[in-house]
Amino acid sequence: MYQLPEDFIFGGATAAYQVEGATKEGGKGPVAWDDFLAEQGRFSPDPASDFYHQYPQDIELCEKFSVNGLRLSIAWSRIFPNGTGEVNQEGVDYYHKVFAECQKRNITAFVTLHHFDTPKVLFDNGDFLNRDTIEA
Repeated sequence: MYQLPEDFIFGGATAAYQVEGATKEGGKGPVAWDDFLAEQGRFSPDPASDFYHQYPQDIELCEKFSVNGLRLSIAWSRIFPNGTGEVNQEGVDYYHKVFAECQKRNITAFVTLHHFDTPKVLFDNGDFLNRDTIEA
């Protein structure tokens, strides 16, 4: 039987907007996808897979099935609801709890800082074609 190396990372991946749900909870600000999906009328980000509320069970399942690495994106607008400025402490606390759960379950978290969910105010001002967004 073939055995993977001891240091092999068997990982999974998520994107905040695709899994968290809770787009209007925890102080999260809007992103461009919110309006786009509402206009389409076909898809809703709420509840997605409800990772925002279910992360302890989801991460426990990772441990159960030997997933020892998890790539997570941080929703920019959950930390900075307006893209810049005041920090939403509730959002920071949420991610700290997610990372603590990963650590408790011996799962290495890999962070993607941006996964195509620019805060709406920055998107409306030119997204990454605007230098201010790049600076933010």
